[in-house]
Amino acid sequence: MEGTETQGLEVTWNRALAVLWGFLWRLVFLAGVVNAIAAGVFGVVVAFVLTPPIASVVSVAVFLVLTLVSAVPIMRSVLTNRFADFSIRLVPNEDGPPTP
Repeated sequence: MEGTETQGLEVTWNRALAVLWGFLWRLVFLAGVVNAIAAGVFGVVVAFVLTPPIASVVSVAVFLVLTLVSAVPIMRSVLTNRFADFSIRLVPNEDGPPTP
C-alpha cells in the first residue's frame, strides 16, 4: 500500500445519519429479540431464585450486557454495509503499526 493515496468522500450529516440509522435499527431489532428470549428464560429462573429487588438489578445488568454484546456484530455488519452512495473502508494509518 506504499505510495498509494486513498480518496475519501466528505463526511456529511446525511452520511453520518445513514451510518447511525443502520446501526440503531439493527441494534433495536436484534437486542429486542435477544432480550425478549432472555427475559422469558432468565426471568422465570431469577423470579424463583432471587428476591424481587435483587432480581430487578440482576435483570437490568444481564440485559445491558446482552445488548452490549449484540452491538459488536451489529457494528461489524454496519462497517461492511454498502450504503446508497458510499461504503466504509478501514485504511491503515501511515504513522503506526497495523493492529490485528
